[in-house]
Amino acid sequence: MSREVLILGQIQALTLREAAALTKQLESTLHVSAVRPLTDFVIWDPLPLTLVDPPNHNVVLIVVGARRLEVIKVIRRATDLGLSEVIRLLENVPFVVKEKLTEWEAGRLRDGLIEVGATVEIQPT
Repeated sequence: MSREVLILGQIQALTLREAAALTKQLESTLHVSAVRPLTDFVIWDPLPLTLVDPPNHNVVLIVVGARRLEVIKVIRRATDLGLSEVIRLLENVPFVVKEKLTEWEAGRLRDGLIEVGATVEIQPT
């Protein structure tokens, strides 16, 4: 067996505490650092912050559909409204379910409502 393989086997047999002590000892003896430079961890985002999607979308319920109870559940989950408030809103369709959402949030809410049979559209504010 080569010398490197024997040393590697001995290092692998160390406990975590022993390995940490060995690392500190090697750093001080050899005047090196085992810490990665901060630049290795920085991820460069080439997109400027102004391209972030502003919250300017409203989700409008157009038609409730046949699965009324499921529509109520989705609306209650997405808002802080109570059961009676949601039922009153459903009597006055079309209405804004939630306003000032990002495009992604509005799309998720729209998809959830479409999944339970409602007709929905996203309108910019």
